[in-house]
Amino acid sequence: MKQNIELYSQVVVQIAAAKGSGTGFYLAPQGWAVTNYHVVGDNIDVTISGKYLPQQRAIVIYKDPLHDLAFIQVGSLSSEIPTIELAPDDYPLQEGDSILAIGHPFGLKYSATKGIVSKVKRQYGSLQYIQIDAAINPGNSGGPLVTRTGEVLGVNTFIIEGGDNVGFALPVRYLRQSLADYEPYIGKRVERCASCENLVEKSQAEAESGYCPHCGHELAFAAEADYEPTGVAQIIENVLLRIGIDATLARRGTDVWRTQRGSATIHICYDAASSTIIGDEVVSG
Repeated sequence: MKQNIELYSQVVVQIAAAKGSGTGFYLAPQGWAVTNYHVVGDNIDVTISGKYLPQQRAIVIYKDPLHDLAFIQVGSLSSEIPTIELAPDDYPLQEGDSILAIGHPFGLKYSATKGIVSKVKRQYGSLQYIQIDAAINPGNSGGPLVTRTGEVLGVNTFIIEGGDNVGFALPVRYLRQSLADYEPYIGKRVERCASCENLVEKSQAEAESGYCPHCGHELAFAAEADYEPTGVAQIIENVLLRIGIDATLARRGTDVWRTQRGSATIHICYDAASSTIIGDEVVSG
């Protein structure tokens, strides 16, 4: 397990947007980062960073509300980033098998929790999930579920609110199918219609006023818009810009910003309920 933790610390990425944050993992053959759709939401692009991935804005190229999957196009990165393997669809998974859930819970940098498979096939809505007892929390969404041999078994997706370590991961077969379906559209922004399951290009959606040309279902593309801060958030971001900080890259969720200045990490949080701005500076080393 220790070897797997070291490997995945190099490919797991942190994803941040104006309205939230989550986890993803980099697939070297494709050059994309995989995450959950609910992590990227109605964002056109997000901030992404990792051990070998410089912090950058990155375009969301694939949205799949049906399977809660998204792909992010990664730009510059280190050639040192390793390749990870997806478990085969027929991987002999059994209840009680050891697994690792890896991600960024509550925005904290990199966390790995060990657990077991509680249920191999747990039906939830129209999909089957892997139920696990490894501790996953808000911010873990989109991270990899890893087998004891180091393969990606699934994508950590959600928990039962109020439950005690009751988590669910989307099996890797759904991810593999989405990767294959998107391949003919490389370089284009595409969404899977949650109703008829057809893939629709952004240009097609725009031509249909945000509706699927195959079935008429409203697409997630219709809700996309560039984020424009207002009120106190706008004031904070204007101050950040004046002192030379890229406010867009600093966003870490609703009314939360974090940036690095030399050896110091600056964290700013606005509490709308009390109209209070909280800031702190942590110096490392």
